[in-house]
Amino acid sequence: MALLKFGNENKVPITMSNNRRWLDIAEYVSIGSAVVGSAIAFFSQQAIYGLAPVSLSLLLNVINRRRLEQRYQQSSGVSTQVQQLRSAINSLNVANTQLKKDVQNLVPSQELTSIISTVEELKERQNGLRLSIVPLQSRVDDLIEQFNKRPELEQIESLVTVITALRQCIDELPQPERLQPHSAELQQQLESGLVGLANYSERLKQLENAIAQVQQQLLELQ
Repeated sequence: MALLKFGNENKVPITMSNNRRWLDIAEYVSIGSAVVGSAIAFFSQQAIYGLAPVSLSLLLNVINRRRLEQRYQQSSGVSTQVQQLRSAINSLNVANTQLKKDVQNLVPSQELTSIISTVEELKERQNGLRLSIVPLQSRVDDLIEQFNKRPELEQIESLVTVITALRQCIDELPQPERLQPHSAELQQQLESGLVGLANYSERLKQLENAIAQVQQQLLELQ
């Protein structure tokens, strides 16, 4: 069904407009008939010629009034919907503006790429440090186990040499504190990794203490 557009306001069906036009024509015809009927009734002294057109005119008037009321109610409903749509559009415009501001306030892509690269580099250094600690820890454990089994005196000198070399290797390892980032954001992102490095550092200190005790015992045996 086609629609008529009244400016920027409501859209009314063409069928309703056509019905209203025919009702208006019928009302005018009935009024004219009432006038003619009244004249005929006046000259012919028969009231029926005047009452029938008047009754028809009143009936059409009532129908037209109801049509106008229905049209007004429909127009009010459409106006409410249009107002709601305008409010929704305004809300979307506000949300779009806020979204653009949020996008502009985001961290620049170059800075974000630099942060990611630094994090990856620190992760690689952490993995390298972990891989370096594992074999050294295994060798120290083996040496402590051999010492607990009371090796022969001729092996003591070689054990002291090996332990000294191991201690030098451990001292040359990068300290976990050097891996701590200067940026507060990076420190928060790498917090879990630094905790792991701290645990490894503590274990290294324990191993160094154990090796020192072994060296002390070896010196006492000499």
